[in-house]
This record gives sequence, structure tokens and C-alpha cells, in this order.
Amino acid sequence: MKDRTNINFLRASIISIILPVLYIGLWIKISGDDFLTYNEQVMTLMGYFPEFARDPFWLTVVFLGMSVLSATLSFRAWLRSVKKGVQISALMVCSLATLLTIWFASTLL
Repeated sequence: MKDRTNINFLRASIISIILPVLYIGLWIKISGDDFLTYNEQVMTLMGYFPEFARDPFWLTVVFLGMSVLSATLSFRAWLRSVKKGVQISALMVCSLATLLTIWFASTLL
């Protein structure tokens, strides 16, 4: 029963990291277009979001929070799990979430 809780922590961690990963992937795709200026790239990126959510600062804060949540949940699953497969998966998700947390935190500076 205890390991089932840890798997649920890992699942929640994966769910909370999906949107930040998609956001970074979209930004990498858009920023690779050499024909757009930086401001045009940002406007293109913001065009994918609803009008009420087009503030780059607050989007970064939200995705930063989601990355921190994912790192925390996956780290907890890694610490408490007894199954090796769950531990490896949790460690991989935690590493990805930590990298994204660093990315989002550095863009806010």
C-alpha cells in the first residue's frame, strides 16, 4: 500500500511537468526561426495562450511553480519507494524538473 502512494506521487509529478516541458519545446521551436526578431518571437509564443494569460512574467512564474512541485513530488517518491523501477523513474523526472526549475528561475532574473 505504501509503494502505491509513492507511485501516485510520481504520477502527479509527471502530470505537473507536462505543461512546462511543452512550453519549453514551443519556445525552442519558435526561437529557432532566424527571420523573427526577439519581440516577434515572444509575441508568436504568447499567441498560443488565451488572451487573459499572455503575460510572459506570470506564465514563467506559473511554470516555475509547476516545475518545483514536480521536483518535490518526484523526490518524495524517490526517497520513499522500495521498487527500483519507481526509484529510477522518479529520479529521472526529478532531474528534468530540477533543470526546468533552474531554466525558469534564470529567465526571471
